[in-house]
Amino acid sequence: MKELSLNTLDDTMSDSDSEGVPELVESSDEDATVNSHSAKPSREYADSWVTRSERFLDRQDAQAHILSLGPFLLGLNNFLSQPWIQALKEVKLLEGNRETEITALSWSELEALDLVEQVFFVMKAKLRKSAYMIACLDLVDCVEEKMKEKIQVDNCIKLAEPVELIIKLWNKMNKSSICSKNEKQTKFATIYIAKVYHIMVLGVGRDSKDMAEEYKRNRRKIQSVDPSKYKDAGNEQYQRGKFETASDYYTKAAKADPFNHIFYGNRAQTYTKLRRHDEALSDGRRAITLKPDYCKGHYRYAQAFADLDRLDYAIAVNRKGYIQCKKSRNKNISETNLNELEQQGKRLSMERDTKLREERIRKVLEDKEFGDRYIEEELPAELRNLPGKKRVIKLTDAIKVMNQSTKSSIEIPDIQTSDSSSGDEEPAKMETAEKKETKTQTDASWPETYSDIKSDLLRITEKWEFDKRNMEIETQLMKHRQELEIAKFRQKIELAKIGGLSEPNLQELAAEDADDDDEGNTNNNA
Repeated sequence: MKELSLNTLDDTMSDSDSEGVPELVESSDEDATVNSHSAKPSREYADSWVTRSERFLDRQDAQAHILSLGPFLLGLNNFLSQPWIQALKEVKLLEGNRETEITALSWSELEALDLVEQVFFVMKAKLRKSAYMIACLDLVDCVEEKMKEKIQVDNCIKLAEPVELIIKLWNKMNKSSICSKNEKQTKFATIYIAKVYHIMVLGVGRDSKDMAEEYKRNRRKIQSVDPSKYKDAGNEQYQRGKFETASDYYTKAAKADPFNHIFYGNRAQTYTKLRRHDEALSDGRRAITLKPDYCKGHYRYAQAFADLDRLDYAIAVNRKGYIQCKKSRNKNISETNLNELEQQGKRLSMERDTKLREERIRKVLEDKEFGDRYIEEELPAELRNLPGKKRVIKLTDAIKVMNQSTKSSIEIPDIQTSDSSSGDEEPAKMETAEKKETKTQTDASWPETYSDIKSDLLRITEKWEFDKRNMEIETQLMKHRQELEIAKFRQKIELAKIGGLSEPNLQELAAEDADDDDEGNTNNNA
């Protein structure tokens, strides 16, 4: 699966863009001292930032993660100035009016989101070091000094290329397949993430403000209605089965407070009920971005992938979500929700394995003609009901063909996690080792896989023949039992004729016999 201008903010933001956002830096043409002394303040701000407590830095990184993905996921268009938003569109990281919408994401938008998030994870680990933080702060200062009216992507990249530590960041990012395929987008995303941290670091170091928290508070203050009232109304409509109306209420709640994961999680569940799986997928991603240890969010995100018939992605995001929730320090995580997430992972794995096995059997049935020993009607249901065109086959010949076949490659999605870039190890070496290990395991296990398929075919055939024999025996027994009951009934009728049974007893006997027939019919249907 696989998501900024300090010096010119007051000049470039329109009235509609300033919805309660705190003033970050005052700017004027006469203020020449800021950039002339930029090196010293950058070092001071960086040193002040990286020497703070781990708990503080973890909280700020979480805020930076949300704000970095805000224009891509949450409709946040005023934490950054418009020149930076336009630059994101120029480099095709943002599409259309995505920075103002919380609708379904296209696959290309999801890919851009994955790229930006991967860049963020790499930078988050490195920006705990003072040297990298200084390099990023100085780069943003240089970009904004030279491009006050419009942020030009190519010029930004040219300004970054002489910076050795920025080059090291790019090289590390290019170890990821999604970044290496989109080099220009990766380079500008690096500068974009640097800008987000620039706002937060200077806010704390110079203005003594937690810019992320202050932005959230101001965003909530402009709302005249309590968002929880929309949520409660949505819950009520959901309970009544009015899912369309419920989704509208959840949308209003999310627009009023775009930082509440519950609103997106509830809307994702509603979209699942409406079979609007693309929208459920997008909201699941929003929910777990806002709260990474939200079990229900991970469950619904994985379910949306499964509903879209992308089981490999569903399994990957389920596994990632389970690990994150399991390792979370949050004591309020429900064991029930955690168990449901675990069971979902097992169920999805079984679905994928079953699908792969049936696909391999189907290919055997379609690829060759084996003679006329078995016609389609005589095949067991497990084979007869497989999709695709069935030909006349002989199962033993089918097994021989399977043993001669080669395994088709299956691409497993590379789902990135926040821990993937936390160390300084070389990803290239790790990736090579993983590929070698995977290849060795695959080569070793493939004969076992064919053996499993062979045993499955034999088991299906034997079960079919066994069931067929049992059915014949049951039919004979039932026929014999009915004959005995008829004979018994006739005998009692004869007794009634000669006075052995009274008329009421005869009627009762007939009723009991009818009950026995009904039970027999029920058993037959079962």
